[in-house]
Parts: sequence; C-alpha cells; structure tokens
Amino acid sequence: MEQYNYLTIEKHENGIVIRLNDDGRDLVRDFEESQMDYYATTAYLLEDVFANSEWEELQPEEIGALTEALIITDYAGNVYSDINTYQAHFWYELAAEESGCWFAKA
Repeated sequence: MEQYNYLTIEKHENGIVIRLNDDGRDLVRDFEESQMDYYATTAYLLEDVFANSEWEELQPEEIGALTEALIITDYAGNVYSDINTYQAHFWYELAAEESGCWFAKA
C-alpha cells in the first residue's frame, strides 16, 4: 500500500483501490463546506500523488479514450480508470465509500 498526504493506493493484479486517509476526509469536508469546484478538489487530492510518485494522469485523448473518467498510469505503463465514475464525482465517491474507489486495469 502506498500512502500519500490525502490518499492511499493499493495495487491489485487487476486494478487499484484509492482511499481517502483521515487528512483526505477532512479536506473533502472542508471543500464541501466551501463549495469548491469538483475538478479543483480532485486535482488537489491527487497533486501530491502525481508530484511524488510513479503515478501520472492521462488525458483521454492521449490514448483514444472516449470518457471523462479519471485515467492514471504507473511507471510500467499500466493504465487504470474508474469507468463507472466521471472525474467530477471521483472525490465524492471516495468520501462516501469507506471501501475506496476501484480503478480497473485496462
């Protein structure tokens, strides 16, 4: 399990699970109260992950995907996406689900 400022990431054979840690849950509550933009919230939660790890965000057009879902990749080139959740709702799903947000390996 990889731990970051606001999130933890667990790798599995066929995907990853992203969970909020306590600081992440506090941050999401603060953003909800201030009515922060969904995209800004998502970017803020993931900023530490992308800046300090092997993970990178892919834009859908980079891989020919027709989705608004968040797509991420690791250093080995594995691509992961939560095809059931639009990026705008990614942080909300994290906050609502104790089990985390599942990203399937493409």
